[in-house]
Amino acid sequence: ECQDLVEEKGALNAKINELNQVVEKRNAAQVALEDRINELNSSLKKKSEIIESNNSNEAFMKEELNATKQSLSEQMNKQKEEHQKALENLESEHKKAIIQLNNKWKDQ
Repeated sequence: ECQDLVEEKGALNAKINELNQVVEKRNAAQVALEDRINELNSSLKKKSEIIESNNSNEAFMKEELNATKQSLSEQMNKQKEEHQKALENLESEHKKAIIQLNNKWKDQ
């Protein structure tokens, strides 16, 4: 019976490790998103400089800048929602695994 508990604990630890890998992947995705945001911010800055130096194209460039800002904002909000949902799911799975492990130990 103790061996069963050890095996159960090993399985739960494997699940926790798997969930931790999911977190690491999400973190890597977040870093990639932040890099992309920095690229887009740099692009926005360059576009702003063009607007300031070229008044004849000002209206067109402002529209393009606003569209880029809107797109970036939508991308960021979507990514934040996805990451929040993934984190909540991960936390829920982690809590369940801990509760299962605690219940097994209490039963002994």
